[in-house]
Amino acid sequence: MIKKSVRLMLLFTLLLLFGGAAVALTDIGKLCIFSAISGVITLNGQPVAHARLIRTGEKERTHQDETTTDENGYFAFPPMYERSIAKFLPMEFVASQTIMVEYKGKKYKLWSGVKWKPEENAESRGKPLVVQCQLEIDDKYISVDGSKFFTLCTWDVEPDPPFDMNKVFESDMED
Repeated sequence: MIKKSVRLMLLFTLLLLFGGAAVALTDIGKLCIFSAISGVITLNGQPVAHARLIRTGEKERTHQDETTTDENGYFAFPPMYERSIAKFLPMEFVASQTIMVEYKGKKYKLWSGVKWKPEENAESRGKPLVVQCQLEIDDKYISVDGSKFFTLCTWDVEPDPPFDMNKVFESDMED
């Protein structure tokens, strides 16, 4: 009688352990590796019509999609997600992002960055990511909530304040 109840208890424990793992694997989380992004691209003040855009997002796997601008230079990409159990594990989220533009035989790097938060619209502090891009300018660096971007675009976001190494050294000197 005791052996039977020990076996049943062991069987019940194994079912709980493996059953819980099966549930965890089927309840895989979605991580936003590149938020929905839309906007207008210009070159010397003129819309960049019918340009090919190739967007790449990478966390654990590489994801790629593409679109073209309309006659007004407008483009739109939906959010890019990756399913991962990493959402439930204590890991740092890091996703690389790139958008390349091919226009009249030239290639431009429109957007290149690293996203540090898995929420959609983290690149714009929760607001929709709507950009204005100019192919003739030099790319600029912007940091938003610790995520770093080199881009030919501007959007409605308050960037992180510049990092001042002098303040770090000054505080070390005071200690």
